[in-house]
Amino acid sequence: MVTRLNIMKPHYKKKSSWVRPDRAWEKWYPKDVPTTIDYPIIPIPELLDRIAEEFPNNVAIYYKLHDKKYTYRDFSQNSNRVANRLTELGVTKQAAVAIMTKNSPEYFFSQFGILKTGAGVVPINPLLRQKEVRHILNDAGIIKTVIVQDDLYPVINKVSQDVKIDNIIVIGEKFENTISFKDILERPSNLEKEVKINPETDLAALLYTGGTTGLPKGVYLTHYNALTNVLQCLFLRDNPEELNSKFGKMASVQILPVCHSFGFATSLLSICAASMIILYDRFDPESVLQDIETYKVEHFAGVVTMYKMFLQHPSFGKYDMSSISVLLAGGGPLPYEIAKKIEDRTGLIAVQGFGLTECVAAACLQPPWFKPNPKSVGIPIIDTDLKVVDLETGQELEPGLAGEMLIRGPQVMKEYWKSPEATSRTLIKDEQENIWLRTGDIGKMDEDGCFYIVGRTKEMIKYKEYRILPREVEETLYQHPSVLECAVIGIPDELAGENIKAYIQLKKEFKGKVTEEEIINWAKEKLAAYKYPRYIEFIRMIPKTAVGKVNRKKLQEKESKKS
Repeated sequence: MVTRLNIMKPHYKKKSSWVRPDRAWEKWYPKDVPTTIDYPIIPIPELLDRIAEEFPNNVAIYYKLHDKKYTYRDFSQNSNRVANRLTELGVTKQAAVAIMTKNSPEYFFSQFGILKTGAGVVPINPLLRQKEVRHILNDAGIIKTVIVQDDLYPVINKVSQDVKIDNIIVIGEKFENTISFKDILERPSNLEKEVKINPETDLAALLYTGGTTGLPKGVYLTHYNALTNVLQCLFLRDNPEELNSKFGKMASVQILPVCHSFGFATSLLSICAASMIILYDRFDPESVLQDIETYKVEHFAGVVTMYKMFLQHPSFGKYDMSSISVLLAGGGPLPYEIAKKIEDRTGLIAVQGFGLTECVAAACLQPPWFKPNPKSVGIPIIDTDLKVVDLETGQELEPGLAGEMLIRGPQVMKEYWKSPEATSRTLIKDEQENIWLRTGDIGKMDEDGCFYIVGRTKEMIKYKEYRILPREVEETLYQHPSVLECAVIGIPDELAGENIKAYIQLKKEFKGKVTEEEIINWAKEKLAAYKYPRYIEFIRMIPKTAVGKVNRKKLQEKESKKS
């Protein structure tokens, strides 16, 4: 069967070339869910243009902040306008363009306009500070044009004093020596220059994520990586016949920040299904619940913090949510107690999935037809193989044993940008020369092929949907004149999953002269809003291992004794 857009072909008996034979989870797949898919080898913006041609008057984006709607024709034409102007400014396939804005229609027009020039998209989290933005622009090295929201312009303006930026396009109020985004949208809408793109190798998005050491690394995702991942999820969730009948008739609520891999993927999935994206720039529980009822939203994806906020809201459980078939939680572990409370209030079961930026977003899910298990992250999605290996030997482990989780599939990144050593450590080959992605996450598989996360890399902190490197926070704290030594760890937090705590050994001359609150406020000005330490404790001496490294385990034990 060929799908409605006639660009991909699912198979139901054919074995996947990505998955080893007789994997335990395959028994869960219903007969109407594909075993493998012939994916389209097309650039991402071609998908938008095809949908705009078939559904020109369907609402693509409903922007809640301004109560404004844009059709798929508007979406496609506005992206053409952006592409034309960027081409005039010299943007080519060898370049990338950064976007620094909250969730907005302009973000989507920009993303697809950039892709139509053949350049890559580099989303920058609007919460980042100058130091972090400077690192991204310097590390990428191919960004000469930045599109920025007007209230974030001061950050880009200051960074431009150290990093050469040729063009700054401002959404909203125009500043001196900048280009108005509003003026761009008043230009002719026909695409003036079509660029040949190789979807399997050309850069679509450079998403910056934290690794295990050092500053964030750029994850090189191709057009093929991104499209395969959203199609894997789409066809696992809805069988092709159901999907064709609902095509262009569904609505989705987009609260997840589109600058993050989770939001990047969910928004692209909505576009693939020709859905109406109900777009929020911030989480408003009451309004979201109203929209779920009004627009019969079938699938909702959010970070765990959102579900905790739902539970704290008096209207949760009062609106009709019967249209929902999947409540997906990502960005951190979903506590079983939270899932149980959601089920008690709504009758709905919230489930977890598993993925990371290096595979666009998803590797494991719990689709509507799967028996939900709030403690599991589900089963591998279509054309995706997972294995659990011993942390020391790299040998695959039997079911029930915990080790590092490795992923193989068409969604796995091409490489870390300009980081061949990091790439070679993360993308490894097996005896058959197949490439596997080392996730750094610790998990296990049961006899039925369901996967469970039992831990994560020891130093990584997951605050809400963000991964934070202790070293990056520590390096900033070391800039404070009172800090002799410091160590940062994650501590359990009911709302955020984990919170950031710094242990600090003060210099002698500052003892009794500086407070924990003063350093927290100082760090707020230096780090992104999700990175600064919420808690600080002064300590006589930072514990060390026998080889002189910070002993974080000792600090974690110290915390556990307090609970």
